[in-house]
Amino acid sequence: MKKTNRVFTPSTVAVNSFIERDHKTVNQLVDALNTPGKQIVIYGYSGCGKSTLLLNKLNQVYENSITTRCMSGMTYENIIIDAFDKMDDIIKSTDTEKSFKIKPEISVEYAEIKSSVSLFEYQSKKNQTNTEILAPQLTASRLGKFFGEANCCWVLEDFHKITGEDKVKISQLMKIFMDMAVDYPELKIIALGAVGTAREVVQYDHELNNRVSEVLVKPMEKDEIKEIINSGEKQLNVKFSESQKNRIAEYSCGLPSICHQLCLNVCFINRVYETQKYLKAFTDEDLDQAIEKMIAEKADSYKSEYSIAIKDDSGTQPNQYKEIIKSALTLNKTDFNIEEIESKLKNAVDDLKGKLDELSSVERAEIFIYNEVTSTYRFNNLFIKNYALMNLSQASGSENLILLKEQASINKLLDIIHKDLGDEFDDVLFDE
Repeated sequence: MKKTNRVFTPSTVAVNSFIERDHKTVNQLVDALNTPGKQIVIYGYSGCGKSTLLLNKLNQVYENSITTRCMSGMTYENIIIDAFDKMDDIIKSTDTEKSFKIKPEISVEYAEIKSSVSLFEYQSKKNQTNTEILAPQLTASRLGKFFGEANCCWVLEDFHKITGEDKVKISQLMKIFMDMAVDYPELKIIALGAVGTAREVVQYDHELNNRVSEVLVKPMEKDEIKEIINSGEKQLNVKFSESQKNRIAEYSCGLPSICHQLCLNVCFINRVYETQKYLKAFTDEDLDQAIEKMIAEKADSYKSEYSIAIKDDSGTQPNQYKEIIKSALTLNKTDFNIEEIESKLKNAVDDLKGKLDELSSVERAEIFIYNEVTSTYRFNNLFIKNYALMNLSQASGSENLILLKEQASINKLLDIIHKDLGDEFDDVLFDE
């Protein structure tokens, strides 16, 4: 008996419905995990399954791992203290099933530093010190020693949110962990981030060039997306038709998080909260409702992502980011390259390649996805693609922007998605 929200998990790591990724990516990651001193950067677009892949492979290689979830504004010191605090449970662990034992002297050393860190923080607050400084005893080498003694690796999620000097310090910390691998072969930092993260780490410290494995997690192929659905069917005793699976695979645009959300919505609409006693088959109307529900719930997100993508403080008229998005829509293709975009531009765009790369970055809400193999771009997902279409096809003025929460707009969006823009696109006029 399985809980539906443990099978389809749009917001958390997939365990029950984990689908193995392509052999090249998996082998690269597993080899890096098993190579002493090798640090790892896993990068890819939001929702493409980076965390899911890593967790499932870590469970095969490591007994313990600690995860620090990076946030905007987080400093190097914040990150060190977060990891140090989370070591507490592992250091104190007396689980006899573990194959390793923490040496008593390590536990004592950790407790002493823990006490001194608490006192140091208290003194800093008492003195109203605004600058965050680590306690002298809590060095990168000491932290590495604790990780090494516990056969534990350190995962930094959303590494791209760390900026400037703090990111430089993290890359230097990676080098320290590398050098300590002679004594602690399992010692490793794994940074998860957006596209571009790997290059940033290596560029900050050239000594990392040959000692960091850069693992790109690509969007899933349609057959891989359908495997998620197949797995869920077996566990919950439910049935999606082949046409429904194809539609979900199309709408997901290679992002397993979208597939999980749509499948979860279909199940909840039918009050399927756990494995069914009798086979439950879903209808096309169920999937339509699931899409409507997803759009309604994410309407504000799509609006925000689109606004971030087209934000332009340069004062240049017309808005060059809008011009690029218009050109991409006008092409009416799934994938497009820079030459095709340029051919559809009505007005010249400064540094077109740079702006396309921006639109493929978190700074522009990843409205585009860039394929390094084919050197082509595509929209991150069909929902944001059609949100852009509907907004750009309206007269200018915020009062005329279509809100996805309106039923008429939802129906229009469903129709456009299902036909993949098709012939209707010819009737759309973009006005300024």
